Amino acid sequence: MNEPMNYALIGEEGTVYNIIWLCAENCGDFPNAICVFDRPVIIGDRYADGEFLRDGEVVQPYIE
Repeated sequence: MNEPMNYALIGEEGTVYNIIWLCAENCGDFPNAICVFDRPVIIGDRYADGEFLRDGEVVQPYIE
């Protein structure tokens, strides 16, 4: 079984409108869900050309 991860739900205009915890095998139930992996994506960010953006800048992964 896959471990759940955070997914961003993307609206029609490319804006993140919710963050959910989801297992990859259930991703098909949410066709507008994009896995955020280790990026601190928040509601209001945008998703365009395969990147999450905040204030026009790419949201970078967490740094340990």
